[in-house]
Amino acid sequence: MDRKEAKAVLSVVAASSGYSCKGALAWNGGVEIVRMLQYQSSRWGSGTYVNFGIIPLALIPRSVPPGVAHWGYHGRAESLLEPFQDVFIRFALNEVSVSPDELEAALRWLFTWLDGVFANEPNIRRDVLDANSWLHSSGPVTLTFKAWARGEIVAR
Repeated sequence: MDRKEAKAVLSVVAASSGYSCKGALAWNGGVEIVRMLQYQSSRWGSGTYVNFGIIPLALIPRSVPPGVAHWGYHGRAESLLEPFQDVFIRFALNEVSVSPDELEAALRWLFTWLDGVFANEPNIRRDVLDANSWLHSSGPVTLTFKAWARGEIVAR
């Protein structure tokens, strides 16, 4: 599947999941946290990674969230366990084709997972501050995200 077709699938799934979408980035904001999903082209091959993450609304200077390097927390979809890990791995490596239907099902699951895991903002704040939480063991947490969790950065 080429990038244009993959972006079209993302756009359709994002809209039906209540997310805004611009190009390879989809996002949905809560009261304090914005959940995001972004395609990232591989530097080493023809595959595409699916990044997911969250950022405090207070850290977004424009109407469109920044790229993955600036997110408070992020991970890659192929690092998640079942049920669609194989689809995300194949999409990332581009060794075995992923059909639009497979990608659509995997993205629908990922949006639902994001909404479930990152919907409770007080729990996110707690997990950011707890160095032993699952959040720290599954990916990097930025210093600005920790400052938000301590209440040092607030949305205007």
